[in-house]
Amino acid sequence: MHDQIEATPSGSERVRLQLKLAEQLVAAGKKTEAIKELRAIINANVFDPQVLYNAGNALARLGDSDEAINAHRKAIDQRKGNYSRALNNLGVILLRQGRWDEAHEALSSALKFENFSYAEASYNLGRVYSARGESDLAIREWRRTLRIDPTQGGRSSPVPRPPARQRL
Repeated sequence: MHDQIEATPSGSERVRLQLKLAEQLVAAGKKTEAIKELRAIINANVFDPQVLYNAGNALARLGDSDEAINAHRKAIDQRKGNYSRALNNLGVILLRQGRWDEAHEALSSALKFENFSYAEASYNLGRVYSARGESDLAIREWRRTLRIDPTQGGRSSPVPRPPARQRL
């Protein structure tokens, strides 16, 4: 596949092939090589927000949070800020890094672009509020999440519920 990539002129098709190669490298257990390909995608001067979004997701799964953030920000910039899925994923990565104010900004933007009807972003914004100790705001977001999509209550990471009162 390296030969095919080298034979492809720079541009969208080339970065798409690089993304495919990165996926194959991950499947083969070659994490370092996959990260190298994904970083090359981010550094390519190509307009392809979808590929950047996918590269950012792959980098996040591989544990390269800083480059994942760069990829998502570049994808968002290419769409002039209007990329709610990338904003949501950016917010999650920032939340995991403890960068709560930045995560709040990204997730709030994702919600605004979706007219506050993006269940996943609302759930994640609730996680930000919870991390900051703002329980009332967290509960408000999780209630909104369930109004938007009642199936969100069955997530693998369920919406946190207050502990049950113990009887004495």
